[in-house]
Amino acid sequence: MKRSLPLAICLGMGILMMIQFFVPHPVSVGLYDVTTKWVRIVAAFALVLGVGSVVMYHTDKVRRRRTGWQYSIVALVMIVISTVVGLAWGVRESGPLQTYIFNPVLVPLNASMFAILAFYMASAAYRAFRARTRESA
Repeated sequence: MKRSLPLAICLGMGILMMIQFFVPHPVSVGLYDVTTKWVRIVAAFALVLGVGSVVMYHTDKVRRRRTGWQYSIVALVMIVISTVVGLAWGVRESGPLQTYIFNPVLVPLNASMFAILAFYMASAAYRAFRARTRESA
């Protein structure tokens, strides 16, 4: 029950969003608008919870001088810099957040992550679909 109910909710919402995309009926457009508002609210709370958790983890790591605590200082400084730049200048096409943080840092990191993910999926598919016997082939 702990696992099947959230999976059923995700499946149902995914199907509803696909139907809304392909069938632009006023009812589905209204459902999309309501869902988008709820997603914004949930995402805001998730962002606050996530940033708070990361800050608590890294401050504890720095305080106890655990292995790699220097990197935690860098992470905390970057969180502060990103927050200050985002709140001061906002997110614009030519703003400093886009020019100095997003384009040179996050875009290559996303490309690397998806490349690693593609390799992982390809190797998992190879292991899963490998023909070991004549019958399986």
